[in-house]
Parts: sequence; C-alpha cells; structure tokens
Amino acid sequence: MPDILQFLAICFYFILPAYAANVAPVLAKRFNVLTQLAVPIDCNLKLRGKPVLGPHKTLRGFLVGTIAAISVTLSQTLLYPLFPFPTLGLVDYAQVNPLLLGFLLGFGSLLGDSFGSFIKRRIGKNPGEPLLGLDQTGMAIAAILAVSRAYPLSGGVILILITMTFLWHITAAKTAYLLKIRSEKW
Repeated sequence: MPDILQFLAICFYFILPAYAANVAPVLAKRFNVLTQLAVPIDCNLKLRGKPVLGPHKTLRGFLVGTIAAISVTLSQTLLYPLFPFPTLGLVDYAQVNPLLLGFLLGFGSLLGDSFGSFIKRRIGKNPGEPLLGLDQTGMAIAAILAVSRAYPLSGGVILILITMTFLWHITAAKTAYLLKIRSEKW
C-alpha cells in the first residue's frame, strides 16, 4: 500500500504547478490584484452571437496563473535536494528547466481551462455554469499535452493525473465554496 500512496504523492507533486495556475486567477480576483489587467483575453468578441470565452478568462488570470505555476516549480526545484523531496520526483528536478516546466504546466492548464470555456459557450453554458468532466479535467489534459513533449509521461501516469485532478477539483471547489472563496459550488 505505501507504494501506491507514494506514487499518488509523486503524481500530485508533479501536477501541483498546474493546480496553482488554476487557482491563482480566482485568488487574484478575490484580492483585487492587478485589476488593470482584468481584461477579457477574447476582447469581448463573439462567435455566432456568443462570447468566444467570456469575461472570466482574463489577461490577469493568465499572467498570475503562469507566474504561480513557475513559482511552484522553482520551489520544487529548490526543495528537491532535501529529504523527502527526491522520492517525489516524477522528473529529475535537478535536471529540469524550472521556468520551462512551470510555464508549460501553468500556461497549458490555463489553455485547457479556456478551451473548456470555449466549448461551454458553444453549447450555451454561462460562465461559472458546470459541465461535469470538462471542468474537472480539461486543465490537466492540456497541461499534460503541453508538457509531454519536453517531459514525456507514461500512459499510467497520465491516467492517474487526470483521475486525480478530477477528484481534486471537485474537493477543492467544494472547499473554496464553503470558505467563500468561490461563488459556485462546483
């Protein structure tokens, strides 16, 4: 059993920068950080009468999310030589480029989330309205795709990362709602 728990911890440790990228925009909005950059990245354009992404996908969100992911990856790299962190390496953090890995995980995560918004707008869902499956896994799938060329992952790791993200997203969203950090329950 400890081997399974260690493997889950390794996967969680790897995807953590993507999670940071996903939550950072919510916190930046909540604490009114960089409000001058809170402009929609779709420039309020419409496609067939519907917003391309909607007002919730902002330049601020992409910026703080990507910086958060890079910051987490830099921290992972600095902590790597210390026990127990070498046992948590899905990649060799002594050899990775933390700026590249953090950027790929963070920006990929945000692209995946934006792609989910694009799909939701096409099918008539409003910003914040749930779409089970896509809301919970889109960011992980895109982060994995973004990082996989530079840091290849096995199919088993990918499956665990997506499943873990699905469960983590639901838990984190419910917790954030209870703490009044999010206005949506999902």
